[in-house]
Amino acid sequence: MHKLYLEKYDNKVSYSFYRSVYRDNFNNRFDRPQINTYCTCEELNLKIKSPHLNEVAKRTAMAELMVRTRRSRKSYSALQFEQSQETKKEGNVISSFYFMQNIILPKVPVQELFYLHQLTVSVFCITDIKAITSAFNVYHEGKGRKSDDEVCSFLHDYVKQVPEQITELRILSDNCATQNKNHALIRYLLSLTDSGIFEKKSSTSSLSDTIAFCQVTRNSDSQGKFIVKEVKASEILYFKQWWQTYYKKNAISEESKHKPRDERVTFDTSISSLYHFVYTHDMKGYITAYVTINCLVPHTLFMLLGNGLIVHPDRLAYK
Repeated sequence: MHKLYLEKYDNKVSYSFYRSVYRDNFNNRFDRPQINTYCTCEELNLKIKSPHLNEVAKRTAMAELMVRTRRSRKSYSALQFEQSQETKKEGNVISSFYFMQNIILPKVPVQELFYLHQLTVSVFCITDIKAITSAFNVYHEGKGRKSDDEVCSFLHDYVKQVPEQITELRILSDNCATQNKNHALIRYLLSLTDSGIFEKKSSTSSLSDTIAFCQVTRNSDSQGKFIVKEVKASEILYFKQWWQTYYKKNAISEESKHKPRDERVTFDTSISSLYHFVYTHDMKGYITAYVTINCLVPHTLFMLLGNGLIVHPDRLAYK
């Protein structure tokens, strides 16, 4: 841009002066647009740049932003480590899952399709990091929502396809949805080791329906790297309250149960601040939780209610 400016106008200005004037008066961004940014980090950046806050408040915001940035770096470092050759050994599966961006059905000026274009299509992706393959579960909001029922049902279907020789499963994910998030998901992952399925787990449309969208997506896969499945309402199971028969709602960590009441770490109140969970078959009913990924301070919680056989639900979430 500086060279083009010099070619068009006679006044000779240096690159540094041109850059400073451009940044002060225009400040257009040329880098990759930021999407799915963390709201708290954006709020802290605004506080740091705010002219109405004093220096103490700005330093507090800068310290909190630094802590959150380091936590995010640890998560990305964990993902890069799982993708490295050191973890690609036999007997384990490394997966990640997340809800992708909603897809809006196109507007088609036909009577029946006109009302259906108001529906949004949800896409839940489960990726095998070792094999570099993905499974897409596609459904519109008339068949399901984005609750813990959908997340656990899709994972349950994915686990059924894991070979029997696999003994360790590592999962990287975002938080589950809904207000009481993660309750059903954490108990479901714990049930996989308690029932002996795994020895160890670590969890860190085109037309009137989604059929045409699934077909277009399948046709775009020339190397067989992903599977597209159109989800039916009969495949979404009721996990939201299933776990209450087998697991506790609240538990006190073994490390803090002898401390004063206000210093105890309880699962119900700390679930939103725990980011790394480890489940092992040798410690049935126990969850080892950490505040950050690969943290040095563990919180061991016993969640099992009895010693009976754990059976996954067969009741449908939507009738």
